[in-house]
Order: sequence, then C-alpha cells, then structure tokens
Amino acid sequence: MASTVIYIADNQYLSYIGLSQIFRNFYGDNATIELTPTKEILQFAIEKTIPTIIAIDYQNFDFNA
Repeated sequence: MASTVIYIADNQYLSYIGLSQIFRNFYGDNATIELTPTKEILQFAIEKTIPTIIAIDYQNFDFNA
C-alpha cells in the first residue's frame, strides 16, 4: 500500500496537532503528515512531493497574491 502524504497548511500549532491526530487515527502509521505554515512553504512542499490531502486554513493564507 502506498504511503499517504498529508500537508496541513495552518499557522496555528494547536490546529496542526488536532488535525494530525485525526489523520493519524484514520490512516495509521502509513501517513506522512507535515505542517506547512506559510504559502511559500506549501508551494515548495507541493513541488517536492504530490500530496494525497492538503488541509488548508484558507483564512490565514492569501490566495489573491
């Protein structure tokens, strides 16, 4: 089974911990979960590895720029 790659795009660490625990409970140890707190880091991470899931806090990311 292929590994699941999940990016959590949020600049609040507590939200990251909660979401990562939810994803970990669902996908188990087969998931790679990474925090991407800025738009630039998210873009770099997507260029490096195509994720299975991206969870974005859209209010904290400026998508118009």
